[in-house]
Amino acid sequence: MKSSHCLLACLLCGVALSCHALEFKVAMIQLERWTMPDPANPGQYIGIVPEVLREIEKRSGHTVRGYITPYARVEDDLERGVVDFSFMAWGPQRARYANKGAVGFPLQFGVWAIRGVPLKSYQDLQGLKISVTRGLKVEPQFDMDQHLDKAYDLDYTVGIHKAKLRRVHAVAGSRSTIRTIIVRQGLQEYFGDFLPLKTTDAAIAFSKKAPQLAHQTVIDTLIQQMVADGTMKKIAGKWLLE
Repeated sequence: MKSSHCLLACLLCGVALSCHALEFKVAMIQLERWTMPDPANPGQYIGIVPEVLREIEKRSGHTVRGYITPYARVEDDLERGVVDFSFMAWGPQRARYANKGAVGFPLQFGVWAIRGVPLKSYQDLQGLKISVTRGLKVEPQFDMDQHLDKAYDLDYTVGIHKAKLRRVHAVAGSRSTIRTIIVRQGLQEYFGDFLPLKTTDAAIAFSKKAPQLAHQTVIDTLIQQMVADGTMKKIAGKWLLE
């Protein structure tokens, strides 16, 4: 009877795996709207990544142990294999140490300038001081351009407040994340032109040295289910503005 129940659970889950519970260790990027402390529950977290992980646990019965880490450390953790995966903006540079897994939703990346600073082309970036979150991959040309004046900050929120004070001229990164923070903090009057640089994916980045690498398809299948039934769109829409 128990084996029949186990088989049925696996079939309902839609994931081809053995019926014993797995445990995954996940790096949750420390960015507003993505992973934030829950003010109502000390020691707990809210945002896109915690919601995705809770959904994975609910659908699969597996354990997902997430811990918060600055964006700048995610790459190192994935490269060393101290975590199994993260859910984050994918960049081709990550292919050296991680497999691109299932895609959750698209993200447009670019640079958002303060009001009064024209930003119509890539050339307009010259001479501007631009806030970039440490470890963030914006766009290959931008990332490698040593002629740009980049101020590396902990996260978008720091960069946005520096822009408000005109300590930087622009903030680089995910358009929807930056816009959400700007709107939620009522700072729309301080920002003007947005220059799009690329569109990428919010996706699973699974470490090539992950302890659970053999079970990457388990996570990928669950994310694909969440996309297919609209759950992923709902999570993204809850935390990010278009």
